[in-house]
Amino acid sequence: MSDVRIGAGIRRRRQGLGMSQAAFAQELRAAGLARASHQTWASRLEKGEQALRLTDAVIVAETLGCTLDDLVGAGEAAQPDNVRLGVEMSIRALTDLMGKL
Repeated sequence: MSDVRIGAGIRRRRQGLGMSQAAFAQELRAAGLARASHQTWASRLEKGEQALRLTDAVIVAETLGCTLDDLVGAGEAAQPDNVRLGVEMSIRALTDLMGKL
């Protein structure tokens, strides 16, 4: 899981709520996340330039009305790269199994 992917998920959720980055930062500050001092912090977070601490992630998820799993995309449909990786791992596992037969 990359900061860029998490940031993109945060951006989608924020936009889905019709919330600006400035309003998002303000909501985060009100919820106790002092680091979210300005819209710039929210922008950096969404671009993957700002790493997210676990304690901060909880506040971000609550502010966006979602779970941590939702925030990191654990419930999203498989992405093409993940599908390819899964297929490659399955082929390796089957090849190893066939070699043992």
